[in-house]
Amino acid sequence: MRNFLKTYDPANPEISQLPPFAVSWGTSVPSNTDGNDGDYYFEYNPSTTNYIYKKISGVWFSVGAPSDFIFTNSIAQDWDGAGPALLADSVITPDFAVYFGSADVPTGNTTNESISAVFQSGAILEPTSFQQSREVDVKSGDSYGLGNTGTVNLIPGTIHNAASTGNVGGVLIGGAINQGSGNCGPITIQGSNTSGGGDASDIILQAGQAVVGGNNGKIKFNDQSGAIAAGKIWTATAGDGSGHWALPQVRMLNSGTNTVAPTDYKLLCDTTDSSASTILFPVGTDGLTYRISGVNGGSFTYLVTPNGTDTMDPSAPTVIGAGAVVEYTFLSGVWFAS
Repeated sequence: MRNFLKTYDPANPEISQLPPFAVSWGTSVPSNTDGNDGDYYFEYNPSTTNYIYKKISGVWFSVGAPSDFIFTNSIAQDWDGAGPALLADSVITPDFAVYFGSADVPTGNTTNESISAVFQSGAILEPTSFQQSREVDVKSGDSYGLGNTGTVNLIPGTIHNAASTGNVGGVLIGGAINQGSGNCGPITIQGSNTSGGGDASDIILQAGQAVVGGNNGKIKFNDQSGAIAAGKIWTATAGDGSGHWALPQVRMLNSGTNTVAPTDYKLLCDTTDSSASTILFPVGTDGLTYRISGVNGGSFTYLVTPNGTDTMDPSAPTVIGAGAVVEYTFLSGVWFAS
């Protein structure tokens, strides 16, 4: 195959890019009858020390170990530094980067798309194996000094041509399909922790901005419980924060004791029922809110009752009759009305 090689010489730290060349490999030293000047050969033999050879004037010469080389198919990419072979006194050029990707489609080629680049650990091909494939980590370098670590960016490509009508691709996190009977693991977005006294990180969800014309982006959620229509709210269904999007729960209350659920919101009291009734709140949690209305123009009333040791604010009405509309919110053991 033909590639571009960028090499690093630990004794003379500088970038050097060579013209197209051939790369081959084998389990022993190369034969001088093979290859052309400028080609490279990888010796791969687990039982011996491995080297990379370059053919110069008809003879293969050892030019280093695999850790001294980084390969890329892209002529436009740049690189500085030698990874494991970098020396303490090496000169590192700012703003250079290591690129791992597919070949660029050159100017003048209007036929081909670029080739996909995939970062993945090895697949487990044996169907009877219970072993798992290994994780793939994308991270910036650790810092043992006094400065910051770098940011990890997942960015789709930029369109640089002002005449283009194409779209910038999205970023997908997840989307795998489990064709077996097991579960899919969670996709976790977790802020960075701190143990040295500083602040932990925020999690920011920010839609894109249309700087010139167009519409600004929106933040959308879909928990597969149906279309998220206007007015729906997030309803927690378990203590771990799981839940679903739904319209506020509306209930019609009648005579007798009406025990209210934490998932209820709008409570309509039928004041034409045959006797006075009671509304029993659940044990309060901060922020829990109910909106209670007396409807149907009757003469009967409903008594609002807190649960257990919870109390009502002295100024909060506790009797709901026809025409009354009261919103109750719980905070620090007390139900307040507005």
